[in-house]
Amino acid sequence: MKYLYFVLIFLILTIIGCAENKSLVTSSSIDKDIKNLSFKINNLESHLIEIYKKIDIIDKKLDNLTSNYNKCNEKEELIVKEIERFKQNENNTLTLLANINNELAQLKKKMLSNKRAEKKSVNRKVKKVRKKKSLVEENYNKCLTKFRKGDYNKSVICFQKFIKKFKNHKLIPNAYFWIGDCYFKQGNFLKAIDNYDIVLTKYPKSTKIPSALLKEGMAFYYMKDKEGAKIFLKKVINEYPNTSQAKYAKSFLKKFGLE
Repeated sequence: MKYLYFVLIFLILTIIGCAENKSLVTSSSIDKDIKNLSFKINNLESHLIEIYKKIDIIDKKLDNLTSNYNKCNEKEELIVKEIERFKQNENNTLTLLANINNELAQLKKKMLSNKRAEKKSVNRKVKKVRKKKSLVEENYNKCLTKFRKGDYNKSVICFQKFIKKFKNHKLIPNAYFWIGDCYFKQGNFLKAIDNYDIVLTKYPKSTKIPSALLKEGMAFYYMKDKEGAKIFLKKVINEYPNTSQAKYAKSFLKKFGLE
């Protein structure tokens, strides 16, 4: 019994000793774990501080981005407004251009109408002038035909009517010349000279001037006025030297010894 008692006491003491040792071991391990955890916590806090710093930096960048984004939006709004203004100006310009084109079309139409009216007016005037010219030439040729047929009295009357009817026509000096020639052919040299003088004095630019000078000189000769004849015949030669009238005047002077 005593042996069992001692054994029991030994066992109890052993158990108690083991328990104490185990308790010591467990306490030491917990301290170590606590230290490890504290270290890890410190590291985590350091990392967390760094993360906070990075978050601050990111926040600042985000603020800048937000600010830039807002500025971009403002610029975009301005650009949109400017585009709208340009579109409005474009529409106004197109409307103005359309109005101008319409006015140009109306102006062209009016000009074309005026041009047609003017052309018609010109054509009417041309026809009128041609008709008048045709009438003048018809009357003139009628008188000239009578002269060439030797019907001098009727030719004189015809040319006198022509002069009265067509007062300012360019053929008037020619009509006076042919009247003079009618009288010349009839031997009425005084009346012939009167009509030649009208050509010479009133129509100095007429193409009939050389012929009027020649015929007047010849008329003076046939009226026995040789000095008067010389004056007119030599005037033809001196003033119109290269004409057929000047050549005939030289021949006449030589033929009748008036040189």
